[in-house]
Amino acid sequence: MKTFFLTGILLMGILGPASALEALPGSLTFEKPIVKRAKLPIGSTVTHEFHYRGQRIKELYVVRPDHSLKLTWRSASSSR
Repeated sequence: MKTFFLTGILLMGILGPASALEALPGSLTFEKPIVKRAKLPIGSTVTHEFHYRGQRIKELYVVRPDHSLKLTWRSASSSR
């Protein structure tokens, strides 16, 4: 049973999330999916905040080895 559970965790880590986050209007990668940040170290994170449809959006990006950004996390809250 432990082996089955550990295999499942390993596969989830290898395959990644079931659904990737889509860029919203206002996201750093919206309409330009390859945004390069040449001066940032690989693996570093970039945060971005903006408003979308009355909500305050916070996003977290990770710098890939080719210096492009990968959207990894998003949070939405009321902008009041």
